Amino acid sequence: MVTQVMSMMLSLNQQKVNKLPVSVMITLAESGTWMDSRGRAFLCTHLLMVAEKKGTVRFYDLTTHQPIMSLDAGHVALMSADICFLDPVRIGCIANGNWMMWDSTRSSLPQENRQAHNEGGRNFRWSRVSENLFATTGQNEVKVFHLGHSQVPVSSSLPVTAGGLSWHATLPVCAVGGDRKVHLWMTEI
Repeated sequence: MVTQVMSMMLSLNQQKVNKLPVSVMITLAESGTWMDSRGRAFLCTHLLMVAEKKGTVRFYDLTTHQPIMSLDAGHVALMSADICFLDPVRIGCIANGNWMMWDSTRSSLPQENRQAHNEGGRNFRWSRVSENLFATTGQNEVKVFHLGHSQVPVSSSLPVTAGGLSWHATLPVCAVGGDRKVHLWMTEI
């Protein structure tokens, strides 16, 4: 399986879209079932998600190396995308400072598109404990959003450019790396 993934990555990295290389954001989907827009069910261990810099998120079947479906964020600089662990039909991304969200069973266009960061966004990650909780990082800031509330539970400026973004596996704790430190935020579900 690892050699299949590597050969798939190599062939995808050779693709050029509008003279831009495919983004580094390549994610193996979590285990479970996933439905495409035609109602077909897929086992997620055989899916590869590729977020392209030009604004397209594509899903490939690792066994056949064929594209399954794509999601369109528009002609924007897509920086990061993630599949919701608790609800695999939900896909989110950060592009041009806006977070976007898809329900892959409905449409290839985003269901929601809201501003997150004025100076552009860098990372998008779903929480592992709530399907309504996700975080984004931008230039010197991190924000945690809850889809059930209009208020932003966490909005914090960081003294340096934010690094990696991650969530605790069983607690609603968001972690962001920066300036040789790991910043942690406990959120409510």
